[in-house]
Amino acid sequence: MAESEDAPSGQKVAALAGLAWITWDGNGEVDTAIGLLDRALELQPGSVAVRFLQGRILRCAGRMDQSAGVLEALLSGDLSDEWRQAVADELQAVGAREACA
Repeated sequence: MAESEDAPSGQKVAALAGLAWITWDGNGEVDTAIGLLDRALELQPGSVAVRFLQGRILRCAGRMDQSAGVLEALLSGDLSDEWRQAVADELQAVGAREACA
């Protein structure tokens, strides 16, 4: 579905994000996963969920500085209270250099 021209933008973004997570979590392919998320962001540049996932994958891959940059940029934007808390928690995990479960 990620490549279907007929699928609505939101469905494409969700498909790309899901594929990115599977690519990272299942195969450990960080750069491929980030590339998929970049494609999702081309479709929906303001997607908090995609940026958050990008930050999490980077943290899980041990790329703490890159993860912190993504998450700090998110925190500087307009977020719901729920997203603000999730991003702050993820940024705290980055600062503590917590490994992903």
